[in-house]
Amino acid sequence: MTIVYKLEDTATSIRVLVDAIKPDTADFDVWYRTSRTTTGTSIKEKTWTKFSRSPNVRSTYSNYDLIGTTYSFREFEFNVFDITDFDEYQIKITMYSRRSSMIPMFKNLRTIATV
Repeated sequence: MTIVYKLEDTATSIRVLVDAIKPDTADFDVWYRTSRTTTGTSIKEKTWTKFSRSPNVRSTYSNYDLIGTTYSFREFEFNVFDITDFDEYQIKITMYSRRSSMIPMFKNLRTIATV
């Protein structure tokens, strides 16, 4: 789970980029939650929303369908658009695997909130 990102202006979309190794026996989900500080409700009271299972990818293949790339980092991109405006947000990644010795690994997590 990331820290709570506080924005100077409100936003209505979130873009998440992360480099990951995703073995065939494992997978991961990316989640977000948002809030407006003016509502008086803490972001910690908000529920998490999962990004779409089909991430946007930068080529003609799906990162979820890669075979034989167990030890290669690939860039995964997740987007959500036109959500209720917010001025703070948080991201988390959940992982699961059929083999405890083959788990997803991550580096270079980048998040962008836009209008």
